[in-house]
Amino acid sequence: MEEGLKGLERAAGFLQRKLAERLQLKSTPRLKFFFDHSLAHSAEIERLLSDVKR
Repeated sequence: MEEGLKGLERAAGFLQRKLAERLQLKSTPRLKFFFDHSLAHSAEIERLLSDVKR
């Protein structure tokens, strides 16, 4: 996952330019990527709730 994040960070300038072209904007906000831990967190909560039900 860390490699994917690094790849996105390296491609951020290219992606930003493509977004600007596609959306026909003179400037776009700087793209910033980060790993979203919410899916792993929700899976853990689901597991804990499942254990409580037993």
